[in-house]
Amino acid sequence: MPFTVEDLSDLLALLERHPEWKAQLRQVLLTEGLLRLPELVERLTHAVERLAQEAEENRRWRQERMEWRERSGASGRNAVSVRRGTT
Repeated sequence: MPFTVEDLSDLLALLERHPEWKAQLRQVLLTEGLLRLPELVERLTHAVERLAQEAEENRRWRQERMEWRERSGASGRNAVSVRRGTT
């Protein structure tokens, strides 16, 4: 049986009836870079989530340090010296 497609709507209808053909068509039409995009976006998403978590941890640490300074009345240089065990 020959395979012919009269127009785009025929092709789209065929792809709906045969979803397994979509992956094969993607391999032919898309570049390697485009095929890798889902993986790259997932990796980027995880990296951004890690950075956001680290930024939040840093923000909390700075806030705690500032509160400690205010409670102790220590200046920035003295606070570091006291933390290191020197005066």
